[in-house]
Amino acid sequence: MENAYAFIQKMRELGCLISLCSFSGTPESMRMLGKVTVDYLKIDGAIVCNILRDEDELAKLTAIHQFAQQANIKTIAELVETDDIAEKLQAIGIDFGQGFGIARPHPFEEIAPQR
Repeated sequence: MENAYAFIQKMRELGCLISLCSFSGTPESMRMLGKVTVDYLKIDGAIVCNILRDEDELAKLTAIHQFAQQANIKTIAELVETDDIAEKLQAIGIDFGQGFGIARPHPFEEIAPQR
């Protein structure tokens, strides 16, 4: 873990933003979050894909987002696979989404550079 913390610190010094991926709100995730400063929380896709059919998962996702807002951390939902899930995430206020419901992966050479 010391190497990971040193790496994160070096990346920050270079101007990089830090994301904690597959965040689920478990005690392990919270411990990691307590040890590093992050700019983004990527909410675990296992939670995201179940928010329309499982009230507990919806409550968990909402609580994670509210926590992140209070900590001034942006949220990214992983595994956004349908328009219905994307709409629900937008209604909750999730900042970003990724998944096949938003866009299919593309080879880099097919993506126009942003200027």
